[in-house]
Amino acid sequence: MFGNRGRSGNVFFRSSLNTKAKFIIDDAKKNAENLIEKANVQAESIKKEKNLQAKEKFLELKSQHDADIQSREKKMQEVEKRTKDKEHKLNDELSKIGKLEKDLDKQIADYSKKNEILEKKQQELDTATAKKLKFLRKSQIILLTKLRLNW
Repeated sequence: MFGNRGRSGNVFFRSSLNTKAKFIIDDAKKNAENLIEKANVQAESIKKEKNLQAKEKFLELKSQHDADIQSREKKMQEVEKRTKDKEHKLNDELSKIGKLEKDLDKQIADYSKKNEILEKKQQELDTATAKKLKFLRKSQIILLTKLRLNW
C-alpha cells in the first residue's frame, strides 16, 4: 500500500508540478505577450512621434527654403528695378543728347548761312569800296589837273 501511495503521490506531485509549471509558463507567456504588446505600442508611439518630428522638421526646412527663395526673388526684383531705372535714365540722357545734337546742327546750319551772307556782303562791300576808291582817284586826278590848269 505504501508503495501505491508513493506512486500516486508522485503522480499527484508531478501533476501538481505540471499544473504549476503550466501556470508559470502560461503566466510567462502572458507577461511576454504583454511586454511585446507594450513594446509594440511604445514603438508605434515612438514611430508616430518621430514621423511628427520629421514632418515638423520638413515643414520648418520648407518654410526656410520658401523664405530664402522669396528673399532672392525680392533681391532680383530690386536689381531689375535698379537696372530698369538706370536704363530709363540712360535713355533720357540719350534723348537729351540727341536733341542737343539736333539743336547744334541747326545752329551750325544757321551760322553757315549767316556766314555765307556775310561773305557775300563783304564781297559787295569790297567791290563797292574798290569802285569808290577808283572813282575817288579819278576825281582826285581830275581835281589836280584842274588845279594845275588854274594855276
